Amino acid sequence: MGTIKRNAFHAHPHSILIAMLGDDDESIRLKAVRFIQALRENETSRAPQDFVLPELNTKANHYAKMISYERSGENWYFKAAKTHAADVHRSLANRLVTEPPLTRKLSLAELHGYVLRPLRTEFLCHTQPCERGVKLTTDSCATKGGYKKQLGMALMADRGRKENPVIKAIKLGV
Repeated sequence: MGTIKRNAFHAHPHSILIAMLGDDDESIRLKAVRFIQALRENETSRAPQDFVLPELNTKANHYAKMISYERSGENWYFKAAKTHAADVHRSLANRLVTEPPLTRKLSLAELHGYVLRPLRTEFLCHTQPCERGVKLTTDSCATKGGYKKQLGMALMADRGRKENPVIKAIKLGV
């Protein structure tokens, strides 16, 4: 569970709100639109903030409940996670929730349009080098013989790719 908490980038309020706008469930999309509207009512929440990992609710049964929000006055806050000992004094403080950058330029009518139809983006989740790294790691871990052989295989594959960057496929006429 520690690894998930340390790498909770997926659970940042911006990511959760965008995911909620793209959810297949209309009631989830409506909650996201209402929450973003509430954030827009306060000018403080429109200012950019430092990216801070949230404290995860490990008992959540839905992704929208992975972090807890608290309202204080006109602002909404989430609790930041402890990242390391030096940050403990400032990490435990509640952090201001801001509107996701992806929705800031949308008009209210455009935002409300996502209640009826889910948000779909053209942004790629993973790049080709990322996918190649996953395949390389998977292949090298399948090698028997311990850590040194696995590392050697990964390094040789990476070296081969750098030395022979382009291999053209031959189209066979059948």
